[in-house]
Amino acid sequence: MKNYKRAVIEFEKVFTFPGTDKDDDAQLKLGHCHRSMGNIDKALEEYQRLIDYFPGSEFFAKARESIKQINIR
Repeated sequence: MKNYKRAVIEFEKVFTFPGTDKDDDAQLKLGHCHRSMGNIDKALEEYQRLIDYFPGSEFFAKARESIKQINIR
């Protein structure tokens, strides 16, 4: 069984490292973790944050698709 709560803590640590190039990846994975835990509103918030703060990210389309999938349900 995956430990999503622990993963959230670890992904949030990424934002404390100045100059990292992994923050957009961590942002997407935070959304995935919250979605997997059933925290849909928080997942949507995390995906939207990626879209707002990292518009040039390689993960931009994945975040938009994740939002779309959630909103279809």
